[in-house]
Amino acid sequence: MIKKHINEICFIFLNVLVVFIFFPWLQGHYATDTYNIMNVGYEYYSIHNSLVDGRIFMFLIMQLAAILKIGPQLFGSILLFLALIISNISVIIVKNIVYNNLENKNVKNEIFSYIIAYTFIYNFMYIENLYFFECLVMAISILLNLIAAKIFADKGSKYLLKVLLITLVSMFCYQGTISSFIAFVILFESLNRLPLKKFLKNITISLFVVGIVSVFNLVFVKTMSNVLEIQQIRLNNNILYNIAYIIKNKLNTLIFTSDNFYNGMFLVLSIILGSCFIDSFKFKENKEKYIIFFGFIFLGSIFCVEIPYILSISAFFSGRTRFAVGALCSASCIFLFSSLKEICEERKERVNKLLYIFISFYFVLNIANYIEIVYNVKMINEYEKEYVAEIEKDINEYEEKNGINIKNVRLIYDKNADNLFHPNNTRKNIMTCNAALCSWSAIGTLNFYANRNLELESDNVYLMEVDENWFICDDVLYIKIAQF
Repeated sequence: MIKKHINEICFIFLNVLVVFIFFPWLQGHYATDTYNIMNVGYEYYSIHNSLVDGRIFMFLIMQLAAILKIGPQLFGSILLFLALIISNISVIIVKNIVYNNLENKNVKNEIFSYIIAYTFIYNFMYIENLYFFECLVMAISILLNLIAAKIFADKGSKYLLKVLLITLVSMFCYQGTISSFIAFVILFESLNRLPLKKFLKNITISLFVVGIVSVFNLVFVKTMSNVLEIQQIRLNNNILYNIAYIIKNKLNTLIFTSDNFYNGMFLVLSIILGSCFIDSFKFKENKEKYIIFFGFIFLGSIFCVEIPYILSISAFFSGRTRFAVGALCSASCIFLFSSLKEICEERKERVNKLLYIFISFYFVLNIANYIEIVYNVKMINEYEKEYVAEIEKDINEYEEKNGINIKNVRLIYDKNADNLFHPNNTRKNIMTCNAALCSWSAIGTLNFYANRNLELESDNVYLMEVDENWFICDDVLYIKIAQF
């Protein structure tokens, strides 16, 4: 009975699991960008931060929210719920790919196929995708890249045209996820066990696909910027500068974005998987080819995430653009599981057990990581409210004492600021920082919780060392921020 309905049981469990993990966010949470959106309004943000950025579908969604007058908390919950559904569809697609590539088709392997697929999609970088209002379009973009890579690997009728169209739509959802298409292609082509020459040729073609759709999106962005006469700040860097910046900061990005996971755990897990692969070196044939496949999966996942930054280094340290790095451990497991039939009998059982233990541990660790970050975000939202309440109290007292109204704000950056995170936060990353201390969200956070219409007196951020977190001079409120 269980064997007959294992797919349905696993799918129900998957949906219950993600709702359980994200239930606090489904009840409502505020990201740093959410405060900014609430401050400027759906219509303004959708034009200046979505349409001009080449994210057509987010523009349309926010315009619809403006027409229907959906509150930001409800809007965020709806988008997250839909993003979880889309993400679960991606899990099912990956699960089927994993299971179809296994030597033994049984209930145990089907369950583990689900577990690997879950950790592949809901990896430690992906939680940042689900943090923002753009969670839905990012989830759709990942799904489209996954479908496009599967079509590319299957090589059906007019497959290149289909791939181009699908990845183009993905780009207009969210450009930062395009590197996932390359990572998917590398994995799927490795699973096809192609001759190395053909394998390299296909990877090269996939890079050309990314280049073509990137040009289309770039032309759209430039055109919309000119038509609407809005400066596009994300494209102010030149390509040579961007490449140099990428090379210089590559190690830092791996360290910084891995803060979405437990400290040092990504490196530890990578070493374990590498050791597991070395232990399985006794392939029946073509050992060198498998080494190259595994190397491409490993290095490709790490370096393909830099593709979007060749055109712009905006949000360079963001985990949401580095899906492939987060999916690396699961991608390696998928390849190793699919390679068991090629491993010599005396090592097959040992490698199989090691992989079962690894993925079970990684699955539990992944869930614990998500729950902890979700809880920390809710905690910081409460702290942001309390933080602004203290500022509002001082503003009210100053206004009453001096008989003036505070209308303007200036931001001060102090490199020694150390209160970006709540002292009780166990996790410190972009999702758990105090939004009142970030340049892009400070004014929105103040206005939301203080119910005011404060305005930035200048877009410039003043660099100076001050002891106070905020102070008032004449009719201007000075706020110390800890992050640009």
